[in-house]
Amino acid sequence: MGFGVVEGKFKRRLKGFKPPQSFGSLRKLKPFRPLSEAPRKLPILDALGHTAALRELRPEGNANHNIVCKWMERMLIQKPSANDRRVSKAEDKDTRLLHLAQENELEFEVRTSRSVKIAKKIEAKLVLEYRKWLESQKRALFLLKYKNLRCDAYEKERGNLIEAKCSTKREHIRMAVGQLLDYSYLGKKLIGKPNMAILLPERPEAKSVEWLSELRIFLAWKEKNVFLDNANGLFT
Repeated sequence: MGFGVVEGKFKRRLKGFKPPQSFGSLRKLKPFRPLSEAPRKLPILDALGHTAALRELRPEGNANHNIVCKWMERMLIQKPSANDRRVSKAEDKDTRLLHLAQENELEFEVRTSRSVKIAKKIEAKLVLEYRKWLESQKRALFLLKYKNLRCDAYEKERGNLIEAKCSTKREHIRMAVGQLLDYSYLGKKLIGKPNMAILLPERPEAKSVEWLSELRIFLAWKEKNVFLDNANGLFT
C-alpha cells in the first residue's frame, strides 16, 4: 500500500499489470510513497472511514482531514529512504552535461518594469492576507531588514522566516530559495537559525518542489480562505 500524487489521466489497463479481476479504471501516482502502516496517532480511520472505497478529503473544513493531508504532503516531499529510492532510466536521462554556450547563444530574460510592479503587488497582497490569518491566531509578523535588503516576513515567536512569491513557477521558487538563504545568513546574529518557508498564492505541484526538503525549506500557500503548509502547521 501507499499514497502519492495523481499523474496523467485515468487508464483502463497498464502494461505489465494483470489484476485478479476486472476493474473500472486506475491512476498512476508520482511521486509515490510505499506505506506498510500509518503512525498510531494519525487519525486516518476517522478521516477515511471504514466502508467507502473512495473518500474525498476536505482539509479546510475537517480537522482530521487536515491532519492527514498535511502528513501526506510532508511525507511526499521528504527525502526518500534507501529502500524507497528508485531512479528510472527516463529520469536519469534528464540530467546531462553540455558544452558552454558561445557568446551568440547566451540566453537571458527581460522583465519589464510593469511586470515587476504587478508581481510585487500580488506578493504584497499575499503577505497582507497571511498576516491577517496569523493575527486571527494571536500571532504577529515583523519585517526583517538588513541594510538595503529585506525579507517579506518574520514571525519572532516561532522563528519563521518567510519569502512571498507571486507564482508557483520554478524560476520564482528558485529566486525565493536564494533570498531565504541570504537573509538567514545576514540576520543570523539577530534571529539565529530560522525556519524557512516560501509563501505562494496556491499549492504547487509536488514534483516541482520535492528538492526543497534537502534544504529544509518549506512551503505555505493560500487555499480558498485559509493558509496551509507542508510543515505540519509550523507556518500556519
